[in-house]
Amino acid sequence: MPPTLLAIDTATEVCSVALAIGARRMANRGAIVRRLPAVESLGSCTLVASDKTGTLTCNELTVRVVQLADGRSFEVTGAGYEPSGEIVANAPAVEPAGADAPLGALLEVAVACNEADLVEQEDGWSWRGDPTDVALLALARKGGVSRDTLLLGRPRVGMIAFEPEHRFAASFHTTDGNTWVAVKGAPERVLGMCCLDGPARVAVLESAARLAAGGYRVLALASGRLPRRFSPAETPAEPLDLEYLGLLGLIDPLRPGAREAIQRCREAGIRVVMVTGDHPLTALAIARDLDIGDGPGHVLTGQELEGEAKSRLHAALDSVTVFARVTPAQK
Repeated sequence: MPPTLLAIDTATEVCSVALAIGARRMANRGAIVRRLPAVESLGSCTLVASDKTGTLTCNELTVRVVQLADGRSFEVTGAGYEPSGEIVANAPAVEPAGADAPLGALLEVAVACNEADLVEQEDGWSWRGDPTDVALLALARKGGVSRDTLLLGRPRVGMIAFEPEHRFAASFHTTDGNTWVAVKGAPERVLGMCCLDGPARVAVLESAARLAAGGYRVLALASGRLPRRFSPAETPAEPLDLEYLGLLGLIDPLRPGAREAIQRCREAGIRVVMVTGDHPLTALAIARDLDIGDGPGHVLTGQELEGEAKSRLHAALDSVTVFARVTPAQK
């Protein structure tokens, strides 16, 4: 059968055919474009700004480390959201972890200040909600703390939902004629609400920095009481005078193939930068694993980015490969 000849007599038609061929080749590799000019835009791309959580990582968080306010630390076994595993003390304890009052207080906050669901069904476990909250529910179950039981004795009457702008969440519960408050969030934010002196606060922030440098996402937990009943009709205010309970270190493994994809981009002359709301040290540890950054000079925080002149921002892009603690608006 003789080949089919296609007559092309305008430059527009030449471009359309070339773009169509490019779109078909991309489709064969799993990339679908709705408009042909997108092929040209992608072909001229020299920099990719990628979100971290769920893109470069799996977005399946697991609590690995628990550090209590009294200085003791625990290792958490198991992986994923299924609550199979144990909370194991790193040093011999007088009593088992399940009977440890400070650990129990921390786990109560983990389930109270939480908007996710983790349910056992006939065919296994199912979950719904924010990955961090699901990971906290799995941790609590490993420690023998049930959210249903806690909420029966301390009904929730108010909530401050987590927002990246204020970096904490709070839950208000009625108990014994007053109000119990449970708080979780970024260590530097939560510690500002706690009754800690200067040296104690510095020590906690140093512990949080060490966890972050190890690639952990770090949460601080605290609780307190209001000497009155909280009315569901009132707007919750930021709680103060809280008791600091401890830190949690959560790990989010790299997505399979992410490192290889970044290497292919590099070979094609495309730089990859990471954008995340995580702590700068956590972000830098992930960047090292991905081979896109290995020092503080490669990191720029959202606070530093605020108000930065565009000319300086363009100059920073020559060396910065990690944008950390950035807000959704900045993304």
